[in-house]
Amino acid sequence: MLGVILTSEDAFQHYLSITRSRSNSVLCTTDEQFETELLKRINRPGA
Repeated sequence: MLGVILTSEDAFQHYLSITRSRSNSVLCTTDEQFETELLKRINRPGA
């Protein structure tokens, strides 16, 4: 079985492409951003 060897940069770019392709996901870098996004989703009408 042949595998693909990725560099760290390749792996990171792959991760970013997955993250960006998910329109419903948000990348949070602080606890405050995370909490704000959670509250938005909890309080969103029709969710």
